Amino acid sequence: MRFALLTTVAAIGALACGKKGGDQTQTQAAPNAPPAAAQSAATPSGPVVEVKMTGNGSTKAAFEPNSITVPAGGTVRFINVAGGPHNITFWSDSIPAGGAAALQAGMKNTVDNLSGPFLTQPNETYDVSFANAPKGTYKGYCTPHLTLGMHIAIKVQKCDFGRELERPRRMPGPLSCRRFGPSMNATRETLAARLRAGPLSPREATQICRALLSAIEAAHASGVVHGAISSQTIVLEQGGAVLPANVASQPGDALVTDLFAVAAVLYEAVTGRQWVAGADPGGADWSGVPRQLQRVLRRALSPAPEKRWPDAAAFQRALWVPRPQHPIWPALVVILIAAVIIALAAFCKPLGLCWERTGSSAPSGTR
Repeated sequence: MRFALLTTVAAIGALACGKKGGDQTQTQAAPNAPPAAAQSAATPSGPVVEVKMTGNGSTKAAFEPNSITVPAGGTVRFINVAGGPHNITFWSDSIPAGGAAALQAGMKNTVDNLSGPFLTQPNETYDVSFANAPKGTYKGYCTPHLTLGMHIAIKVQKCDFGRELERPRRMPGPLSCRRFGPSMNATRETLAARLRAGPLSPREATQICRALLSAIEAAHASGVVHGAISSQTIVLEQGGAVLPANVASQPGDALVTDLFAVAAVLYEAVTGRQWVAGADPGGADWSGVPRQLQRVLRRALSPAPEKRWPDAAAFQRALWVPRPQHPIWPALVVILIAAVIIALAAFCKPLGLCWERTGSSAPSGTR
């Protein structure tokens, strides 16, 4: 099994028996020294995604979660919770092209190629940096618990707010200024500057915020938040709306902050008025906001976070804008008139509604 069995036996034997020989002084000093993983730990340069290593030491072992997504340049922090020893080893044939060297550089104190040290102490951690690692899926396993199915899949993806906004998911093609409507200024300016000329139409404002939510959804899935969304940080330019990157790993409540900020931006874009922090939606001024949009924003701007939309995807679905439909009544009128004419032509004679013209004979003359 790709030398995993041999590595497992060697690792467990070393951990169980320990060093019986060697320097006595070094052996006595070892308990006071920090674990190797802790010694090599450095402050991560990017967002950190935590993965717990659990088990009962005999029949159960797992990474929790066992499938994650991290932004390029992020770090995965493995935490030994129970059932150790644990480690992380990557299958070399699962690594995207050109990623082995970058991944090896992001793994300190390896015991083998692409194989991290064994964690034996409770809450001991080991960081794997994906700095400069190409995007793609990296598959790994815990060497001592490979036979118990302790596997993990780590997907590395680009997470750039500006790029996501220019081509958001579920929306074909780039979001250009023309797509937002003819009144959108094509020069580069912030949304706040654009609003000085007056509010946007509800449709324009909703399209911009749906694009924001699409980018935020992808970022939040990677544990990344923006934390500074406002009409001042959203830039409208030729070719789309751009939210300059300000990403950082934040606690869970920061994810809620991004969604609330998008709702406040949408209210400001439609009304031209800034949302007052801490305001009760029940007593707010909703003039200029369509009734359907009011229902969405009342929930999104609730003072109680637990009453708001649970995530960016749910908020985005609630803002779904149907395509404009051309009125069909003119076509119906034409069809109805044509049907009446056909019916009259077909049934006028049987119903006695029409008559045939009879030719009159010429009067006979006398010579």
